[in-house]
Amino acid sequence: MTSKERVRAALGRRSPDRLPVDYWATSEVTARLVRELAVADEEALLRKLGADLRYLEPAYAGPKPERAADGSWRDIWGVWRKKVAYGGGSYDEVTVYPLAGMESAEQLETHPWPKAEWFDFRPMRRSAERLGDYYLVNAADRLNRTSALKAAIYLRGMDRIMMDLALNPEFAKALFARIAKFYLDCNAAMFAETRGVLDMFFMGDDFGTQSGLLVSREMWLEFFAPHLAAFSKQAHDAGLKTMLHSCGAVSEIMDDLADCGVDVVNPLQPGAAGMVPAELKARFGARLAFHGAIDVQRTLPEGTPEEVRAEVRARFRDLGASGGYIAAPSHNFQPDVPTANILALFDEAGKCRY
Repeated sequence: MTSKERVRAALGRRSPDRLPVDYWATSEVTARLVRELAVADEEALLRKLGADLRYLEPAYAGPKPERAADGSWRDIWGVWRKKVAYGGGSYDEVTVYPLAGMESAEQLETHPWPKAEWFDFRPMRRSAERLGDYYLVNAADRLNRTSALKAAIYLRGMDRIMMDLALNPEFAKALFARIAKFYLDCNAAMFAETRGVLDMFFMGDDFGTQSGLLVSREMWLEFFAPHLAAFSKQAHDAGLKTMLHSCGAVSEIMDDLADCGVDVVNPLQPGAAGMVPAELKARFGARLAFHGAIDVQRTLPEGTPEEVRAEVRARFRDLGASGGYIAAPSHNFQPDVPTANILALFDEAGKCRY
């Protein structure tokens, strides 16, 4: 089977030749692996590991980002960020929330919103033609991944948007609608350019904490489900599967995710409350497929290669029965994950045969 055939079979609840596997890592880890494995580049690394999915990105063609003397920069949303190092890696953290002082929905019209025409999707088709035997997924910078809540957090601040849900709901709904309009416009252009070559539409909107949902299920259904359903319908109309990234304990809304049109849930964080792989497969496996589930909180950074292999086999048993599972880390490989453990994950996944 080609990688595309393998993933399609798994998501169609058919048994492929082996367990499909995906690669998620920080840029620092990828650079380390390229160096240590003596391969030419990231694509050569993915081929060596046997990764089945590829992520295609548009080219940015919008206004040049504004930069400050302290190294901070302003992204397409008008959010100021600065790179902050964490244990050998780094993330672009927010330093200024541009909508923090707003109080009314009318004020949102004064903000300079990004535009779909700032992105050129033609490179995605060119990449797809080169990578046609792999299962192809849209990608975007993690700061610009289709969402409602995540983008609002970046614009407004976590504390403020959480209070808005209860105290200023009309403002919150107007903000989510404005964010959703950009993504619907952007994705319409992307789907038109990539029709016939893209396989899956990927969204990212974290709804869970380690112990439960960020908000009540009732509040989630009111504020976020309509936008998730609109994003999913647009992708399904374009002939694509959909995958939602949400960290944390989200088992309470698994059926709701399926109702909204989500086909695949990522990353299935096994250490979070209620996220027991075998139980999730038994309860929701007929409606949802799963991606991830190899623990980045303990097993990958702290375990031995054999413990990693044992976890891959356990996930294959508990999630992979009759398809419906793509093996991957439960978030990006971080710099604290030993190379031997990364290699063990991919090698063992390649041995998991149906």
